[in-house]
Amino acid sequence: DATSIKMDYLPVGHARSDPIITQTCLSDHVHTFYGPQTVHPETDYNTLINTPTNQNTGNVEENKSLYWHPTVYSYDRNSNTYTRDSMAQTSAYYIWENDVNVQAFPNGFKMIAGLNPGDPFNFPNAVAECVGSSGCEKEDCYTENTFFPSTACDELEVSMSFPTCWDGLRSDSEDHMSHVHYTLDGKLDGPCPVTHPQRLPKIELFFRIMPYDGGWHTFSDGSSVFHADYMSGWDEMFLQNVLNECRTDSFASLPNSFCEEFLTFRDGPKCIDEDECDFGDPVLLEKLQAFQPPPLDILNTVTTEETEVVLGNLPQGTCTGELIPLDGGGNPTTNAPTTSPVNLPPVLLPTPSPIASPVNLPPTDAPVVPPTTPPPVPSPSADDVDECENRCWDRFHTCETASDQTCEAYFSECEQDCYYQAGEGGEFSEEEDLLDICIDEWCFEDKEMCWRQGNHRCLRRRRRCIR
Repeated sequence: DATSIKMDYLPVGHARSDPIITQTCLSDHVHTFYGPQTVHPETDYNTLINTPTNQNTGNVEENKSLYWHPTVYSYDRNSNTYTRDSMAQTSAYYIWENDVNVQAFPNGFKMIAGLNPGDPFNFPNAVAECVGSSGCEKEDCYTENTFFPSTACDELEVSMSFPTCWDGLRSDSEDHMSHVHYTLDGKLDGPCPVTHPQRLPKIELFFRIMPYDGGWHTFSDGSSVFHADYMSGWDEMFLQNVLNECRTDSFASLPNSFCEEFLTFRDGPKCIDEDECDFGDPVLLEKLQAFQPPPLDILNTVTTEETEVVLGNLPQGTCTGELIPLDGGGNPTTNAPTTSPVNLPPVLLPTPSPIASPVNLPPTDAPVVPPTTPPPVPSPSADDVDECENRCWDRFHTCETASDQTCEAYFSECEQDCYYQAGEGGEFSEEEDLLDICIDEWCFEDKEMCWRQGNHRCLRRRRRCIR
C-alpha cells in the first residue's frame, strides 16, 4: 500500500554551478537545472523557499525544490564539437509507503545520488530506456560512452532513484551522501540499515530526449555515470501533511498519480483516467510550456561560459573560470585552473569553402523568370498508414508479452516468499489461513497492479509510435 506523486518540469538552464558542492566558485562541470530560477552557487534553502511561483519551471506551486544533473551532450569527433541535447520534459516522482513513519525532508535538506554505482549498497538503478529504437541517424555512429545507446530512439527516457533511508539527524553530510542510504535490497519497502532508520519519500528523477539521434552522447563530466543532486525547497510541515494524508494506491512512478487535493498544479486539473487521457507528449509539453517563466539569463547572472555548442574541450575544473557575483555588481570572480586541461589529439577541420564571386543581376528590362514551384509532397497512402499502424501494434504486442512475463515472474517470487513466511520461523507460520491470503490476495493484487502498469506503458509507446 503506497502513494506516488508525479511532478513535471522544463529546464531552468545550464551552467557550471553546483550549490551543494561549491558556493563561492564554479563547479567541475556543466549541470542542467529544474525548478526555481536560482542556479547560482550561493543558492540555499532560504533562496528556494522564497522564490515566487512565477519563477519556477515546475508544475506544483508548493514544491520549490531544485534538481540538477550533468548536462548531456552529443559529440562529433570529426569536428571535435559538443552540442547540448534538448530536454523534452523532466519528471520527479515522489513515492512512499502508507502507514509507515515516512518523514518529510527537513528544511535545508540536500543530497547527491548515483555516484559509485558499483558499490553493492548503492541502488540508483540508473537506466537509459530507448523507446522506438531505430538505426543511428548520424554519419558517424561510433561511441565510447557505455550509458547512452548508439541507436536512435523516438524517445530516450533516462531515470534514476535517490536513497530513501536517513540517519534522522543531519540535513547534509561532508560528502553529501553518507547521511542517507538506500534500502538494503534497493526496493521501496526493503529494510533500512540500523544506522539510517528513518524513512524518506523516494525520489525517482526522469529526463527525456525526443527524438534521440544516436551516436556518441556523454554527460558533461565525460563519464558514463548518471548522478543527480537534490536541494529541498518544501515547507517541511506542508510536505509532512501530504505524506500523512494522501493515498493513491501507487507503488511505482505512475503517470496518473498526483495528490491533487493536497497540491496546487499549475497545469491542472489533472486527468487520471487511462482510457481518456494521453499522459505523454506533446499534450503534456504544451501545458508545461504555457506557464514557463521568461528564460533565465545565465550568461549575465552566473557565468559567461558558452554551454550550447562547444568546440574542443567542455568547460571543466572546480573553481576555474569566471563567476558573476550574485548581486550583479563588480567584476566577475576569476579562479586559476586547479587542473591541467586535457590535451585531445589534433583534429583536422574541413577546409573552408572559397567565397563565391558576386552574382551579376540581369538588367532591369530583362524578363524575370518566375520561381519554380516545388512539386507537392504526396500524402501517405492508405496502405502506408495501415503498415504504420500494424507496425505499432506489433511493437505493442511485443511490449505486452514482455510485461506479462515480468509480472508472472514477480508473482512466482511473491508466492515463494509466502511459503517461506508460512514455514517454520516465518512471520505467520502459526496462522494457516494467512498463507492463502498471502497468495490469493496480496500477491494477486500486486500482479494485477504490475499488469496495469505494464499495459499502460505499452499503450503509451503505441500512441507515440502512431504519432
